[in-house]
Formats: sequence, C-alpha cells, structure tokens
Amino acid sequence: MSDHNTLGDLAIQVVDHVAPYKVPLELFHHYSLPNYDAGKLPMLESGHSIKSGKLRIPDGAVLLSKLNPKHPKVWRIPTTMGQQAIASTEFLVLQPRTGITLNALYAACLNPYFLRALAAKATGTSSSHQRVRPEDLLATELNISAEPAALAKIGDFIAALDEKIELNHRMSTTLEAVARALFQGWFVDFDPVRAKAEGRQLVGMDAATAELIPDSFEDSSLGQIPKGWRVGTMGSVTRTRNEKVGTATAQVLSAVATGRLIHSDEYFSKQVFSASIQKYLVVRQWDFAYNPSRINIGSIGLLEEDLIGAVSPVYEVVTPQPTFHWFIEKSLRLPFIQDQIRGLCSGSVRQSLRLSDFLSIQLVIPPREVVHAYNRAWELQRSKIVSLSIENMILTHVRDNLLPKLLSGELAGEDVTA
Repeated sequence: MSDHNTLGDLAIQVVDHVAPYKVPLELFHHYSLPNYDAGKLPMLESGHSIKSGKLRIPDGAVLLSKLNPKHPKVWRIPTTMGQQAIASTEFLVLQPRTGITLNALYAACLNPYFLRALAAKATGTSSSHQRVRPEDLLATELNISAEPAALAKIGDFIAALDEKIELNHRMSTTLEAVARALFQGWFVDFDPVRAKAEGRQLVGMDAATAELIPDSFEDSSLGQIPKGWRVGTMGSVTRTRNEKVGTATAQVLSAVATGRLIHSDEYFSKQVFSASIQKYLVVRQWDFAYNPSRINIGSIGLLEEDLIGAVSPVYEVVTPQPTFHWFIEKSLRLPFIQDQIRGLCSGSVRQSLRLSDFLSIQLVIPPREVVHAYNRAWELQRSKIVSLSIENMILTHVRDNLLPKLLSGELAGEDVTA
C-alpha cells in the first residue's frame, strides 16, 4: 500500500508572487485560464498589459485550477523555456516532492477519483464561480496504491498520451488557421483577383477554380470589389426558420463562444434551458442560432452535425442559402463584421442584437461557384480536423478509464505501460 493518500503527500505548493505591471517592458509567458482553454499554450505578454498580480512558475510544475473544479484544468509545465513564466492566481502551482516525478504528480492530478473528490469540496455563492481552498485541495484523497517506481511509469504513460492529444489539438488549430488565411485572401483581400489583374499565376488554385476568378475590380458602397461580385446583407443569403418542436423529439442545444451549437450543461443558463418550456425552435444542419439578448455573452452558433436540434424560443434561427454556410460562419469572425455587430447592438452590460439588425449586416457576396470552390478546399482541411478530434476523443477515453485502475492497483502498470 502506498503512503500517497493525499495530494499534499505528493506535492508542495509554490507561492512566489510577482507583479508584472511594475516592469511594463518585460515579457512574460502568461499561463491563464483562457489560454488553457485555447489549447494549453501560454501567451507572451508585456508587463504593461498584465494588470494584476500573478504567481511565478518554476520549471517542472503542475498547475491545478482552484476555480470551478467541476470543469478541471490541469496543466503540466516541464520547462518554462527560459522566459518569465507566470500563472493566474486561480491556479495552484505545485511541484513534486522528493522521490516523486513530475509526470507522476500530473497523473495523480488527472485521476477522475481525485477530481470528483475535489469538486465535492468547492464552495461559492454562484454556481459559475465555485472554488476550492488551497488547504482543502492539498488534503484531498488520491486513492493511489502504486509505489513511487510504478507511479513514475504510470505518469510517463499518461504524459505520453496527453502529449499526443495536445499535438493533435495544435495540428487542428494550425489547419483552421490555414483555412482562415485562405478565406481572408479570397474574400477580404481579394488576392486571387489582384494576381490575375497583374497577370500573375494563381498559386495553389486549380485551373477550373482560376477560371471563376475575375481579373478586375469595380466600385461599390463598400469600396472596390471584384467585378461581378455584389454588396449584400446577411438577409440576402439566409432565411429565418420558425419551426417549433417539443423537447422529447430533439436535442436541446446552446450557442457558445466557439461559434458552434453544442449540447453542454456547462454553457446552459436558466434563460436558455428550462424544463417549463414546452416548445423549442428547430435547428437543422448548417443553421445558425443566437440569443439576441445575450449576444456579447454567447455567440452566433452553427450546427454542423446532421441532426434535428432545438434551441430555446428566445433564440433566433436562420438558414443559409445552399453552399453559403461556411462563407457565413467565417465571415462572422471577420473584424469588419464584428465591428458591424458591435455598432448594431443596444445595451451596455448585456448587449442585444435584433434579428432585423443581424439580417442587415453588410458583406461582399461572391458568386455561388466561387463559394463552392472554397468549400471544397476547406472540407479537405476539415476532414483532417475531424479525424484528429475523433482520435483525441479515443485517447482521452483510454486515459480517463485506465488511469484510476492503474493508480488504485486494479490494473498492473506493467501490463499497460511496457
């Protein structure tokens, strides 16, 4: 039986406060909660841009969030790459005790048994801001039977799985960035049109697609646009959907900041989801939906899955014209469109966007054939992203199911980690 009964038996808390704003010209690697959610990559920021006190991170540390442990955040930091590394004070900065490896500590913090026990200790006046006190966190039981040598092997195995998961996520992020850059070049900067107008070869574009690209510009209310394209509105490439359905026949969804419609209790509010509502608005594949009274809190979400979903009747639902779903989805992320949305919103703290205002958003609309050509290019990237996502789901399932059995001794580590 191992002596590692609590997190405090494996780790010591490192408390090294730093005030980045006092050295405004210095650069810091900032490990924040939003950066964790965005792909576990710290952001390089100047001291001037960081307005509050932080915790300095040493090499070989694990960051464990005290905030909302129902949605755990565990960050393994093998090395800080020689830069000033700082963490949000919402994290506990942990280092392994003598005889315990970093990966062993990381595996212990990922153990579903430990995380459930941690969530049970959270307190707070709001369901969205529950915290665990550091002393309670360090006293939380681990349910570990493995001795240090076996625990080290288990930790290495789990760290290898996690490194693959993170690599897949970063590859997906890169593929999405390439697709956004392609969209920006085609439909905002009009790079292919400029190249054709200057007699240059269209790089990365097949001959059939190149034939669709005009070789000149014309004036419009939004400035110069490719000849044959037009200035239109969201309303000119969508129609509203008012179909209603009972909750028993559809999956209830919510829009989130990623621009997707998903089923996730983490994002529901009493206004969005209520058992008293008998009829919801239908959303089908490629529909967009948003809550007009909470546009700055949620988002305009796209339903990618081929299913019949439903959203609260406070939402608005629009259906794109055929082939225009990805064009609208990527247009909504453009600064030019975001500026229009902010200008059309009313209210200060909780901003509202009426459906009529959403439908009035202006954009440059290319011919359907050009949009279709972009869709073909994006779908190639998207299929790779979907494959990586499925692989990550499998790896996460394997990790979360094996880990508690390995740590508790139900499974011998040698059988899995060899």
